[in-house]
Amino acid sequence: MNRAASAPETTNELSTVQAPAPQSSIWRAGWEHWKQIAHAVGVVQTRFLMVLFYFVMVLPLGLLMRSREDRLRLRPPEGSLWVPHEDHEHTLERARRQY
Repeated sequence: MNRAASAPETTNELSTVQAPAPQSSIWRAGWEHWKQIAHAVGVVQTRFLMVLFYFVMVLPLGLLMRSREDRLRLRPPEGSLWVPHEDHEHTLERARRQY
């Protein structure tokens, strides 16, 4: 079987392959319109979900933390704040090994 016989004789034969027909403009316009609608729905849905998340999760947690926290430390501490420590010898070797 001769391979040269099956090859096209001219390059014009290859260029006769046509590209698919372009889509009609009504479908393209519909698709562009649908993308605008989908974007608007996405924006509204995102804002709704963020507001819902804030009021369901963040706000109650913030109120709970604020009610249990004493930022100005106005409440008296429970018990003593004194922390006892061991009295160590004061030598040069101890000063070299501080930790």
